[in-house]
Amino acid sequence: MSDDIAEAVQAALRHLHAANRIAWDFDLTLVGHKAGRKMHEFIRATPQTEHLIVTFRSHGMQHAIWEDLAQETDAVNRTHFSNAFNIDDGLADAAARLRRQRERRVYAGPESPVERAYRHWKGLVCARAGASVLVDDRTEDVAPGCAAFGIVLVHPDVFLAANGKITS
Repeated sequence: MSDDIAEAVQAALRHLHAANRIAWDFDLTLVGHKAGRKMHEFIRATPQTEHLIVTFRSHGMQHAIWEDLAQETDAVNRTHFSNAFNIDDGLADAAARLRRQRERRVYAGPESPVERAYRHWKGLVCARAGASVLVDDRTEDVAPGCAAFGIVLVHPDVFLAANGKITS
């Protein structure tokens, strides 16, 4: 591992350990990521930190997070999280429509207000909830909002690069 990467990993770990409240993405972060076990261990090892879930799940899929988490692990469960927030169905639909239009090259203009709202949503939720850190795999969809609201964005791959040094 290069010195720059090792330094970035250590900085991310410092942010995680200093945070009073951490927001966690759900799909492909807490559930479905190869570092899931390490993230679950970190959550269990930091009961002094308030953990919450911020997910792009919508249209009722958000109601299955606790069942889906239980299928993934028994290391953490609903009791380890103070709250769970999900995106509004309307915003999720509008953003998905625009994404499809961009893929088909129907819309090629600058970032639309809907896309901006979508990319800022998790950062805004974190700021309102008092979470100073968001752990999320979808950097391109959440980095603008994290930057706008002063939220530290940590990619879950940090837990892989930490080589087991996550709880101290």
